Amino acid sequence: HSLQPLSTLAMGLITVNIGGRLCYRRIHNALKRITIIALLEVAGTVTLVFFVSRLFGAAWPTALLLGTISAATAPGTIVALIRENRGKGSLVKTLVSVVALDNILCIFLFAIASNLISSYYKNAGDAVRFDLALLVSVIQLAASAVIGLSVGKATKILVANPRFHSFSTVLVAVLVCTGLSSYLHLSPLLTSLFFVVYLGNSLAAEGPLNALEPLEPLLYTCFFTLAGLSLHLDSLAGVGFMFVACPLARIRGKSIGP
Repeated sequence: HSLQPLSTLAMGLITVNIGGRLCYRRIHNALKRITIIALLEVAGTVTLVFFVSRLFGAAWPTALLLGTISAATAPGTIVALIRENRGKGSLVKTLVSVVALDNILCIFLFAIASNLISSYYKNAGDAVRFDLALLVSVIQLAASAVIGLSVGKATKILVANPRFHSFSTVLVAVLVCTGLSSYLHLSPLLTSLFFVVYLGNSLAAEGPLNALEPLEPLLYTCFFTLAGLSLHLDSLAGVGFMFVACPLARIRGKSIGP
């Protein structure tokens, strides 16, 4: 539990690495393809996992959460594989851009779903205020955007000054994004995405975006170790065949986009 802040920071850095590639000048000629793939696979995955979960007896709040979570694509694994194999080209460009869009959509859908479910249980199952859940989700999205864009603007000014080292400046910026988001109960990932997408599209060179690369192996180790510790094999027996059916449904849904 004491390593959890490091895990949050690692996710912020992974997001910075992925989001930095979501640059218009880099993807403008593939924007249509990237958008279609992301939208189709997110819609297909959420729908299939939701209905498969319901088919195996999950309550609709559980099925809805499982469906929205399944829309995410793990950026850490993608980044590690690209770095290890020195991947370049149109496949890598499409892949990392789709991953970034996947996670933006997943975070927003999960926020709506969690707010819907909170409304359902607060009203003892009598009514679900979709309009209220959507409003709260939009407010959370806007708050993350304000923090991310503000930190991005400040970082752009600082890295242009030779007195400020890019490594220290970007590290402090990521810490501010993740820390402030956690404190305000926002999504650190979404805030970091807004931060780095602004920075990637406003800087003339990509050097500052790669400044934190020396830290990544250490933080990735902490993150993947914590992820492994969260996998409790004894708990899988309690959900029956659903723990097999949901991953299979997710794989099928993810294959709809490509």
